[in-house]
Amino acid sequence: MKNRVSIVIPYKDDSAAKQMKDCIKSLFAQGTPPYEIIAVGAKDLKLDRRVKHIKDFGDKNAARNIGIKNASGDYILYLDHDMTAEPNLISDCILLMSLYDAVIIPEKGHGGNFWENCQKLEKELIQYDMHTVTPRFYKRSLFKKGDLPFDGRFGLLDEWGFNHKLVKLKARIGYSRSYLNVKQNGLTLKNEIRNKFFRGYWMKNFYAIDKDEAWIRINPVKRGLLFYGTRFYYLFKEPIYFPGLILLKTIDFAAFMAGYAYGLLKR
Repeated sequence: MKNRVSIVIPYKDDSAAKQMKDCIKSLFAQGTPPYEIIAVGAKDLKLDRRVKHIKDFGDKNAARNIGIKNASGDYILYLDHDMTAEPNLISDCILLMSLYDAVIIPEKGHGGNFWENCQKLEKELIQYDMHTVTPRFYKRSLFKKGDLPFDGRFGLLDEWGFNHKLVKLKARIGYSRSYLNVKQNGLTLKNEIRNKFFRGYWMKNFYAIDKDEAWIRINPVKRGLLFYGTRFYYLFKEPIYFPGLILLKTIDFAAFMAGYAYGLLKR
């Protein structure tokens, strides 16, 4: 099998231009360069001439599917525009393909304001949690020609839906040694609540498709008390941001469940 890697990056508008350029720069700086990079968005950002641009954007699920449909590599790596890759990411993932069908790539937060530093800590805690993180690198052959890896029924829970498909396919999943760096600039509590509310809105569809997996992902005892309780030692490592993270996750859960309730009422 050849080792051609197609990278798909959706974006909404020209506000993503700066971060997209950083993302693409990190990809072309790889020891093993990508076979192709496909950017999917409503406006051509005039990126590196080696990047293929597809002018289309309904939502992130649709954009990813469009990019993947037009990809011709042996492997697919899908990213968000605010991510940058460590120098050996692609080669690390390719090496793992002899053992696995898909690879989870751990993420490192960028940090910044108080809430961004709390999220940075969260990424450190969840990087090996199979019910939180989702593979981003996978064998194209996992899906039959014409199949859409991302299901629109999951809406903003897009990566949960993708993970659900991999589980159904009994895909073998590994972990990369290299990381993706994520820059979430200007995070505010208001935006976080709004995001979680609208993610919760889509939970009704996930629950209808697989209620057992849906419950595992939102179980407040297992996903909240037990998960963070067994990591209580972080209070001594991060005495400011660990309590902040607990507060943030409590607010997230309340906003998510409010969105879920709203979604049920709108049926």
